[in-house]
Amino acid sequence: MFQVAEFFVKPKYRRCGIGRTAVTNIWQRFPGRWELQVMNRNDSAVQFWERCISQQAKSWKVEEIVAPDGRRQFFHFEVAE
Repeated sequence: MFQVAEFFVKPKYRRCGIGRTAVTNIWQRFPGRWELQVMNRNDSAVQFWERCISQQAKSWKVEEIVAPDGRRQFFHFEVAE
């Protein structure tokens, strides 16, 4: 299983497709089961990951979890070869 632990695109480069392209390249290179967590209060990140995952994953689910630093969306998905 793979995890996305950190992912950041500088604000001036957002909405240009750079993040989506980077994620797509990573997932194509490392297909399989993935998971990642996003803070609920980070609406733009939640939307970004929902779009990316729904376009690349053959199956996925998301659940809300409570972590010591707040509520998160916990994504579980699989990227096909």
